[in-house]
Amino acid sequence: MTSPSIPKPTPASALPSITYAGGATNGVATMVPPADLLPSITAAITKACTAIPPGRNAALVAVADQRGANVAAVQRVNDHVTVVAWLGKSWGKPLEGGASVMASW
Repeated sequence: MTSPSIPKPTPASALPSITYAGGATNGVATMVPPADLLPSITAAITKACTAIPPGRNAALVAVADQRGANVAAVQRVNDHVTVVAWLGKSWGKPLEGGASVMASW
């Protein structure tokens, strides 16, 4: 088994030019998610919290089958913050992952 090779970074001068909202051509784009996405994030976090047993603050859930493997962690940090993170791997495809945070005050 050979170790994977790490590609060299692309020089900034070779990257395509991007124009952000408002006409900026550099910096970081900070855009609000579409309004229809926010309820689905809240619903996904709420559903993930059902994996936490009564009297506990966190859960780790994993599954693997012939299509791939997934692992998810959910933690109720306190009464105001919940974090969900996941990793997924479909066999023959790149590793994927993501995280969601819900905070209230």
